[in-house]
Amino acid sequence: MGGEFKDTVVRELQEDSAFREEYLKDLLIEQDLPMLALGLRDLVEALGGIGKLAKETGLNRQNLYRALSGKVRPDFPTLLKIINFSGFDLSIQKKSKGKPSGHTLALAN
Repeated sequence: MGGEFKDTVVRELQEDSAFREEYLKDLLIEQDLPMLALGLRDLVEALGGIGKLAKETGLNRQNLYRALSGKVRPDFPTLLKIINFSGFDLSIQKKSKGKPSGHTLALAN
């Protein structure tokens, strides 16, 4: 992400909870795990940074840097803690009949 664009995204993530929710939904639908990790890193940055995430979740700071680097796949428990840190819960919804194949995720805050 370009510097100015990234700064705008991070600012919107900080200030607009509806934007944050849609951003997180879009990330979770993404099937490219490195892209997911990098997007989550921007979200975490907007919400106070990796240090704050580590402190509030009990996750190891170095492991978080690695998980959100885009070079390794973040594990599911880490993803859940980041989602919870963001103020949301993850749920699953049954697909509607006739809907194209894809993932359906719901976030609740």
